[in-house]
Amino acid sequence: MGGHVCDASHVVPGRRESAFGEEPARQPLVGSSALCQRAGLTTSPIPYEKGIFEVQFDFIDHKLNIVTTGGEIRSLRLIPRTVADFYAEFMQMLRSLGINVKIWRMPVEVPNPIRFDQDRTHASYDPEYAHRFWRILVTVDSVFKEFRARFLGKASPVHFFWGSFDFAVNAIFRQARAGTRRR
Repeated sequence: MGGHVCDASHVVPGRRESAFGEEPARQPLVGSSALCQRAGLTTSPIPYEKGIFEVQFDFIDHKLNIVTTGGEIRSLRLIPRTVADFYAEFMQMLRSLGINVKIWRMPVEVPNPIRFDQDRTHASYDPEYAHRFWRILVTVDSVFKEFRARFLGKASPVHFFWGSFDFAVNAIFRQARAGTRRR
């Protein structure tokens, strides 16, 4: 297991531009990524018919939390288990909150994908390496935010893309000369 964070890392609800049919349409860049937070990664708020919910990966306490605007919280311990078991438990958590969504069950951006509900091959989770991975993301997040703060044009939030494990910030240049600010 050493060095391997999680075989099920691609089983996440972040691909919501098509996965969560109830959410208003938004750009794929925003809808398919996660954001760093104080203890891990978050989907950020997802609108749903009863309000808003958010999915948070906590790499300090090693659990996945679903939090709603109604004050409901469901947690799932992050432990070694098959992708199929994780998927089933995650979907049950959503249903227990009255959140009935369809998630595309075939992972993308991974070689030889196996449907989440059928994957009994991958079953690892190493808390130490998951925490190390998150700490690296936190460090890179702060560097990207410093870059973004100095930028004069529009910039996206710092995003983590689940499928490719890509961490990025996008800067959109404008017509004004670099180094000048409008008042």
